[in-house]
Amino acid sequence: MIAVRNRLDEFDTDVDVVVVTFAQRQHVQDYLQRMSQLLSTSSARPLAFLIDEGREAYRAYGLGRASTATIYGWRVWVRYCQILKSRGSGALQPPTEDTNQLGGDFVIDPSGTLIYARWSRGPADRPPVTHLVAATRRR
Repeated sequence: MIAVRNRLDEFDTDVDVVVVTFAQRQHVQDYLQRMSQLLSTSSARPLAFLIDEGREAYRAYGLGRASTATIYGWRVWVRYCQILKSRGSGALQPPTEDTNQLGGDFVIDPSGTLIYARWSRGPADRPPVTHLVAATRRR
């Protein structure tokens, strides 16, 4: 999300970038407050959030779920160990949402046609921002 936010000015001018999440409103607000410095750019374009607690959009786009082994692979455990070592156990917070829900990245043209789709296979599986930008310019 930060990579997209930092490059909003590269998207076609009539594009709205929307983050769809199933997180509860308060969790989204808390996240945005924690990330406010990382998410701030000189861009005047907003990054909109759509809260889909019922996951209707996730189902409509066929976004699946990953196994716990996929979500909590060895890289995650290594990172947790680094955090514990450097900041102690108080630095780790239990998840507030369903960590097995997979996401995706989609570009929909103004007529409602899906012109780019990528379904994530894991939590860090995101397309390069250049692919999303290019999709907005191909219309």
